[in-house]
Parts: sequence; structure tokens; C-alpha cells
Amino acid sequence: PTPGETLKQSTDLKVDPRRLLFAQIVEDHDPNVFSESAILEGQAFKHFLHRVFATTHDQLHKRTDNKATFDRLMSQPGLYRGRVVTLPRGVVLEVAQAQAPPSYNLPPGYTILPAVFVDSARDVYALRILCPPNSKLYEKLRKGIETDELPVARITGYFMKLYARRTAKPDEPPWRRPLLICPEPEFSQAIEPR
Repeated sequence: PTPGETLKQSTDLKVDPRRLLFAQIVEDHDPNVFSESAILEGQAFKHFLHRVFATTHDQLHKRTDNKATFDRLMSQPGLYRGRVVTLPRGVVLEVAQAQAPPSYNLPPGYTILPAVFVDSARDVYALRILCPPNSKLYEKLRKGIETDELPVARITGYFMKLYARRTAKPDEPPWRRPLLICPEPEFSQAIEPR
């Protein structure tokens, strides 16, 4: 079956774990209309994961598009899809962990960390971080969140789209932010955790 074709319309993440991986809601042209489009987005997500798999953080960082600012990503996302974005300093406020399914054709043991990142300008981004086998990144980020000592990191990744997810309040519009597909981040050695 096409990836995502059986994605259920529920907003409960436990119903279908693919929502953790690539998409809950996608908006395209009308910012007030949100609809599921997992079939199309699943293929694009796999493409970006394979691009991240084939590179390192430093190699990707050299290809940063300095014109891909937060404001431009929010106002004209279609013009920047696939561009490399670097967030020089910030912290991960929320993180989860998902196994890469066999259909993603990644070597065994790879995991994907859905995360929320706030940069030094207080702009909020959604992340999907590809981690190799035996990576301790999830544990490091969880510990930082639980002890309120968030490690400062530099994030570099491909801009995929504007990602949206529903909030806990049913009458509130979905939360929308740029989604970056990233390799493991680079942590600052000179700056204390926030």
C-alpha cells in the first residue's frame, strides 16, 4: 500500500504511529484549512531522511541557505522546500522517539526523534532527527528536559514544509511551525545548559 493511505483521521497519536514520523496535518495554500495528506508527505519525508542519512551535520551545514529565515519559511514555505536551514543556537523543549519502519529502507537500528526546538530568537521549529543505531541522543535530551538543564545545540536540516498539529483545546486552531529533517545536532561545549 501507498505509505499513509490507511492513516486514520483521529488526532490520537496512539491510533497510528506514522503521525509521529511524518505528518498529522498539512496546510498548503489556505492557512485556515488543515487536512490530512499523509500519502503525499510520506514519500517526501522518506526522501529527506535518505538525504540526511547520506550526509553529516557539518557537510549539511556548509550548504545552509541564509535566505531561509523563519519569517520566510512561514510566509512562503513552497519556495524553500528542500533548502538547508541552520539554527545556530537553541534548545529542545519536547522530544519523543520512533523506530524507523523497515519500509523506510534504512539500516536496522535507526530511530527518528520528533522534537520541538526553540532558537535564540525564540522562534519555534518542529524537528525530525535521524539517529544512528546505539545513539544516546534521546536519553540526553530527555534528561535535560526532566532536570530543566536543556543542552544548547546547533540544528541543521532540510526544510520540508509547514507542520501543524492540533492542540489540547478542540476549538483552538492547529499549531503551525516549520519542519526540519535533521541529522544529530551539534552541542555547544562553551555554553552551559539553559
